Amino acid sequence: MGEKVVEVDSDANVVSANAQKEDGSGSKLTIQVLEDGNVVKETSTTAEYGVAQVTADV
Repeated sequence: MGEKVVEVDSDANVVSANAQKEDGSGSKLTIQVLEDGNVVKETSTTAEYGVAQVTADV
């Protein structure tokens, strides 16, 4: 549980992130790609041991 922020080099053109839940709960796992504090792309999963994947042009 909690929040993790990963900063990316400002020279990046594409950002990709993957995360997997570590339990069988129905809790939501969300990945957000932010540019200048604004959400550019977002994806979520509530599946047991679910995986969230996102790719965004920045």
